[in-house]
Amino acid sequence: MKFLEMVEALQEEEKNLNKIILVKCGVFFVAIGKDAILLHEALGLNVICIKPGICKVGIPISNCIKYTDKLEKLGYGYTLYDYNSKNKKVESKYEYDGKTNNETEKNIGCRDCKYYQKQCLYDNIYIFDILEERKRKQEEQKNELILIPKYEKYMEYMLQVILKLPRTEKFNIGNEFKNIMYKMLENILYLNKIEISKRLYYLKLIDAELNTQRTMIRIMFQSHWIDEKKYKVSMELLYEIGKIVGGLIKFYAKNNKKSI
Repeated sequence: MKFLEMVEALQEEEKNLNKIILVKCGVFFVAIGKDAILLHEALGLNVICIKPGICKVGIPISNCIKYTDKLEKLGYGYTLYDYNSKNKKVESKYEYDGKTNNETEKNIGCRDCKYYQKQCLYDNIYIFDILEERKRKQEEQKNELILIPKYEKYMEYMLQVILKLPRTEKFNIGNEFKNIMYKMLENILYLNKIEISKRLYYLKLIDAELNTQRTMIRIMFQSHWIDEKKYKVSMELLYEIGKIVGGLIKFYAKNNKKSI
């Protein structure tokens, strides 16, 4: 039985279903699949491929006490096994009872993994999919850059529209509208400064702010504070921005699922 198959079999044993499995192989304790993902997320350990679709983590024997101590403080159960490479057998050496590893994913998103991509270059596995994924990412990055000037153009137009509102509404709905526009601009500018995993949250805020502005423009038109031409132009500008934001939401929603 191969090492990977042996560790997977250990994970499936009833006594191990609630535990993280760490198998000593050479100078490392190795975890694979869902156990590797938990160690990556909980302890910040790096993951690499053991095979396409399955991650592994290696803990140097010299750091075993350090990281098992952290696992115990977090309350996770684990079992340490010793692997004999000569007879291809494993022996349980230490067990700690704790809470269950509820992780279900076996990888953190293969196509975003530099180790996986390097493997693909040699093995020609999913190479065309990776190139397509890279192309999509480049397109979404362009959309992020286009979003700022598009929104600036919209803001310039709407500020002129607000200036020509009836005096009473200029300082009521007009001021409220400007506040929402400035807040949305702040979120758009912030979008490029934050880590990728948090961008979906801010895109959803931006989408909500877009919807609020649509509603307020509709109210202005229905109340006869703006004419039909201004209504149509403002809605068309918002539509263009909404298409970009909607595309970015779909892109990051899809990629966040892959990386969980």
